[in-house]
Amino acid sequence: MEILILYLLMLIFGRIGMELQEQNARIELFVGQILEHQDKQEKERQQQKRQEEAIQIRARQEQERQQQKRQEEAIQIRARQERERQQQRRQEEAIQIRARQEQERQQQKRQEEAIQIRARQERQRR
Repeated sequence: MEILILYLLMLIFGRIGMELQEQNARIELFVGQILEHQDKQEKERQQQKRQEEAIQIRARQEQERQQQKRQEEAIQIRARQERERQQQRRQEEAIQIRARQEQERQQQKRQEEAIQIRARQERQRR
């Protein structure tokens, strides 16, 4: 009878052991699936982070290009304004030179006319 009880206990414990092994295998499979899912989520987060960083880098580069463009345009505007000021100054100097030359011609003309008048008056007195 004891052997029969021992045999039954062995069968029961053997069955329990097999069920525990099956449960353990299911638990390990489930844990593995959870870990795979977590790894996948982490990879997706890292990918998302890299994409956001790339977007920020491109946005920063575009801002820098726009800033550079505005600076170059400002330099060109200042250069054009300086050329225009120089041109205006040259034109004003040319106008002043022509005015001075005209004044000198007028002065020369008056002096010549005065000389002619004196010469005429001198001839009339003789």
